[in-house]
Amino acid sequence: MPKHLTSAPLAALTLALASLGTHATAADAVDRGVAKMTVGHGSSEEAAVVSGSVDSDLETIFDTFTTTTPTWDAWMGWTLSVDEQPAVAMSFVPQGDYMVHEIRLALTNISGSEKATVTLNADAGGIPGQTLAKFKVMTMPKFGKCCATRTVSTEEGVRVSAGQTYWVTAHVLKKFGTTNSAWNVTLIEDLFYHPMAVRHGDKTWFAGNDWASAFAVYGKPVTP
Repeated sequence: MPKHLTSAPLAALTLALASLGTHATAADAVDRGVAKMTVGHGSSEEAAVVSGSVDSDLETIFDTFTTTTPTWDAWMGWTLSVDEQPAVAMSFVPQGDYMVHEIRLALTNISGSEKATVTLNADAGGIPGQTLAKFKVMTMPKFGKCCATRTVSTEEGVRVSAGQTYWVTAHVLKKFGTTNSAWNVTLIEDLFYHPMAVRHGDKTWFAGNDWASAFAVYGKPVTP
């Protein structure tokens, strides 16, 4: 059975951010119960890295970005740290049968290794289950810059079914060395309480509902 994280209300997060004041840095962390969120203080800079194009033949299966030019909160994201919170997962439910070919994520780096592993998983009772596909991310844009993304893809595609829950996960691994990164969050208010899960030092997933990270899943419809 999955363990459940307790989410601090948004009002509490606002107070926590206010208490950081002008002394906050990109490496400050806010504890939202079990899950940790990385926050910074400042105005977003224009991204130095291009977002990367999505295959024009693909349809959007699920999307938490705010516009067709992907944007998100550049100064706030779920912590990805090998020492504290090495994995974060976000769920999605397709409205049709698709073959997934691309996944786009707002992953950013604060310090240390820029490498990460992204997976597409089936559901296992409210947490990530069987791994359906695995991808490598070798570089990340800098935390606090908007809005470069990282896109991973599979030519063969992975089938997902309408009405079923799936998970996109981001992991940082000890073999890549010290990592302090983040999966930045969406600006869409309706997604401030979204099914998610985090993992700490062991392999236990903690499930709950909290602020959705910025990501999108693209693919092609499965024809009958």
